[in-house]
Amino acid sequence: MPQRSLPQRSRVRRAASLSFAAWVLGTAPLWTTPAPGGVTDAVGPKPATSGSTDNPEVPRVPPGGRTRDEPVDALADAPPSRPHTPAATGPSAASPADSPRTPSAESPARGPGPSPAVALRRWDFTDTHMGVPIRITFYASAQQHPREAAAAAFQRIARLDAIFSDYRADSEARRLSDAAGSGKWMSVSPEMWDVLTTAVEISAKTEGAFDVTVGPVVRLWRRARRQHRRPSEERLREAQSAVGYRLIELDRRCRRVRLKRPGMRLDFGGIAKGYATDEALRVLQQHGIRSALIDAGGDLRLGEPPPGRTAWTVAVADLTREAAIAERLSLRRCAIATSGDLYQFVEIDGTRYSHIIDPRTGEPVVVRRSVSVLAPSGMLADALASAISVLGPQRGMRVLDRFPGTAALVFQLGEGGRVERFQSRNWPPAIDEPRR
Repeated sequence: MPQRSLPQRSRVRRAASLSFAAWVLGTAPLWTTPAPGGVTDAVGPKPATSGSTDNPEVPRVPPGGRTRDEPVDALADAPPSRPHTPAATGPSAASPADSPRTPSAESPARGPGPSPAVALRRWDFTDTHMGVPIRITFYASAQQHPREAAAAAFQRIARLDAIFSDYRADSEARRLSDAAGSGKWMSVSPEMWDVLTTAVEISAKTEGAFDVTVGPVVRLWRRARRQHRRPSEERLREAQSAVGYRLIELDRRCRRVRLKRPGMRLDFGGIAKGYATDEALRVLQQHGIRSALIDAGGDLRLGEPPPGRTAWTVAVADLTREAAIAERLSLRRCAIATSGDLYQFVEIDGTRYSHIIDPRTGEPVVVRRSVSVLAPSGMLADALASAISVLGPQRGMRVLDRFPGTAALVFQLGEGGRVERFQSRNWPPAIDEPRR
């Protein structure tokens, strides 16, 4: 697989040290080189059983699953999410082959928690919110009430779904959109304010390549995907006239928002899932749980690593092949999001259109591309993966320099069907060669 060198960027060598990764980021290490002893050989996420402690597998970041950059509740037929207490049967002892990474009754693992003497066991919980199965994995003792902690995290995600969904008529996002062009200032929740102000800042720094006002154009292209027919130029121009982050007015003193132009429609599909993973991890931490991983349809948020290990193992999916892995990374205390069109695209008159829309033109991306972004927060990783998908690798890497503590990897289909690889200078070294 050829790899192109980008201007003023050096490829991170496989033997790069942890101290080097920390130095180029200018922060405490967010990702690490692999620890001795190797990692599990499992590939991709297996169906999770609530409350199970089966052998830990490698979370896989797909290159654009069903909901990558779609509205928060992209599955139009799915009912609205509701707070749910996941069923759990309690931890089961790990098999001897799983030791020492999976705690067992015979060899309890130690890790972050209320007391260094308390044994931590692996717990997995899965529930559906924001149109995707969301999996929460963490290590905790029974004294930390893992079922209650997981339920609280899912309830927080459900609350955010009710705020940011553009499918639910009673969502806060829908109410804001319905008031567009009325001249009315709308008071918003702290969550909406946090995400919307962050989105506007990211839009400015990415030159408009990420923009939550892209909703009118997204709706047109959703219909085009169903009908296999391009929207008319007239309808595209009309929709595009209501797109632009500069049309959002923010009253910072009173925490109010006004959308200036009629027809504006907010679409948080490229940022809300990342924010939800941040919030879910925060809830777990409030319950004293530090070793945790949240997987929201491929948007991953990682806390402290599992007990006895230096990092989580995360697999980045291949650009063109389902269930294939491009490379594996050792990560901790960070977020990773991947954007691509492996699953979501439409072919019209011989042209393959991605579901990812350039907010500046109203046109979908037509280059086969998969973008993975590492960032300190899920919200930032989510948004930047969308932006770089639009900008392409060269411009995208330059924009990335405006966001401290971030790194990116881009796979792109070049001439003759060859997959080209681009990466920022601080992308962490892979654990091993790509698995075939």
